[in-house]
Amino acid sequence: MTNTYKATDEYGRAIFGEDVFDGDFDAGEEKDHLDGGHLELVPRDYTVLSDNFAPGMKGATYTAALLKEIEAALIAGGHLARVPDAKKATTKK
Repeated sequence: MTNTYKATDEYGRAIFGEDVFDGDFDAGEEKDHLDGGHLELVPRDYTVLSDNFAPGMKGATYTAALLKEIEAALIAGGHLARVPDAKKATTKK
């Protein structure tokens, strides 16, 4: 599953470009890029599917910038589903 990112420094822009993009990084690569200050997560919308999710009631829209592994756990656990994005970002690795 991809996540959406934006470069935040000169190195990030040189490698990934100026635009928002969908990146298919593993959890370690994502952490390295974020911790290094090269990328930031772009928030996305989710639909709350569970009655047991503190940030929102079932059926509500929840906007967040979640780490890949946290997002995967919340989706697999039946708490959230991604809202399809009307804007398509480019995919990069």
